[in-house]
Amino acid sequence: MKSITTFIFYLFIFWAFGQQQLKDIDTSFDYKERFYRKEKLITRNSWRYVRDNGQPSIGVNDLLLNPGFDTTGMVREKDGLWCEYFDKSWNPTDSSHQYYQILCEYNCGLTEGKVYYFRKNEIIYTGLRYPKLNDSIFNGSRRITYNNGKVEWIEYKLFREDSLRSKYYNTSSFFPNGELKHYTLSDDINFQYVGLKYNKFGICTYELKLNHNESYTIKRKRKGRKEIIDVRENGMFTKTVKVDGKVVRQRKHK
Repeated sequence: MKSITTFIFYLFIFWAFGQQQLKDIDTSFDYKERFYRKEKLITRNSWRYVRDNGQPSIGVNDLLLNPGFDTTGMVREKDGLWCEYFDKSWNPTDSSHQYYQILCEYNCGLTEGKVYYFRKNEIIYTGLRYPKLNDSIFNGSRRITYNNGKVEWIEYKLFREDSLRSKYYNTSSFFPNGELKHYTLSDDINFQYVGLKYNKFGICTYELKLNHNESYTIKRKRKGRKEIIDVRENGMFTKTVKVDGKVVRQRKHK
């Protein structure tokens, strides 16, 4: 039977590779290089007609030069650089009545690169398809929420077709100084579940790590001096209380 020490070591490794640090995430902005030339918007808000069978698509402007082109069965999709404006209720509007603005690059209806969401000229969100998550590419999208220019929240979502098969929830929230505040991972695909909470002093006040067979929970009090550790392994429950790193009480039961 695997010892608790081994189990704790396994959970530490799982946590280390399951959670990203803010410094490892690309939070930079590139919209001025992509959507502007000499401080002027170069978005064209153009469209393309595309087919699902891989046959050549055609742009709306090219279609005007080819009036005999058959568009039967084709779908019109956004293409190229776009700038869209919305009012407070997210209804489409023009630039003179805007409350929200979105800068987005499309390739036949699918976004490429970072999508930027502005509220009164301040970035509030960025979105990205197929972001890097640790050492692999995530099969979904990432949304980063900003508050006064600082990262407040990061969320990873599976693409719709995958999220219908398995539940996945991966979010992190941060203090204004960039330190982690909360982290939650609920991954039904790999049967991995993590919950972490930190206080403003950088002390982890709560840890939860589990799979279908085992669990490990720590609650820390008195600025981290007191720890209450609950472990479930192979049907055996162990409750340990530590003060300043020393065990003061331990109880096991099934």
